[in-house]
Amino acid sequence: MKNIVSVSLGASADDYDFITRFRGQSFRVRRFGTDHDVRKAVDLLARWQGECDAIGLGRVADHQLVGTRRLEDPTTAALEAAVSEVPVTTGARLRGLLDEWAIRHIQAHEQHCFTNARVLFLSGLASYAIAQAVSEYTHN
Repeated sequence: MKNIVSVSLGASADDYDFITRFRGQSFRVRRFGTDHDVRKAVDLLARWQGECDAIGLGRVADHQLVGTRRLEDPTTAALEAAVSEVPVTTGARLRGLLDEWAIRHIQAHEQHCFTNARVLFLSGLASYAIAQAVSEYTHN
């Protein structure tokens, strides 16, 4: 059985522990919230990295990729650096791919709803990849 641990800066009241199957493989998934305590998160990462197969970081700021520049969040980078024995992720790369896919899917299958649409993005950093995908269909 594979063990997946999520260490979150979110509320410990939201913790969970369950076993599931995916593609014929059993997984135990556990979440540990730290109530916004970064030191506690680092301690949990040090404790669990030797006992799990992968670690996910939750309620952390994503690093931003704007054009060719990568802007790193210092807290997230410190948490990632605390893990050296197993893969660690915030899920940002997958989320970014799925966001762009969703824009293109909606455009292709829902009557071209972004064609010449007026679109407002409140954060150029957080929404850069999505804005880039939408800009393929509108200049507004």
